[in-house]
Amino acid sequence: MNKQPIRIVNFFYRGFRKIYRIFFPSPSHHELLMRKQVSDYKFLISKGVETELGYVTLYGEPLISKVNNSRIVMGKGVVIISDSQYNRSGINHPAIIATEAPGAEI
Repeated sequence: MNKQPIRIVNFFYRGFRKIYRIFFPSPSHHELLMRKQVSDYKFLISKGVETELGYVTLYGEPLISKVNNSRIVMGKGVVIISDSQYNRSGINHPAIIATEAPGAEI
């Protein structure tokens, strides 16, 4: 069996991968962490939660319900786990954060 065509294909594939990596490098750990922080921040802000970028870490998406004229404020170091993959107790329900009356604050 002739392996010459396979070697030629592998040669071009490796060359293409090298060129591809120059123009599209893999993101660093820091860049991936920043992307996660930004997506968590945007999700919370869209739900009306007051927080700062990088203060809250989300694993899964919590259910957030806020009544008009109420506030949900999250400080630094908050971790909300809503995915059973990250929950050691195996509970498979999302975290629920809700205000039920105007003027309520969490």
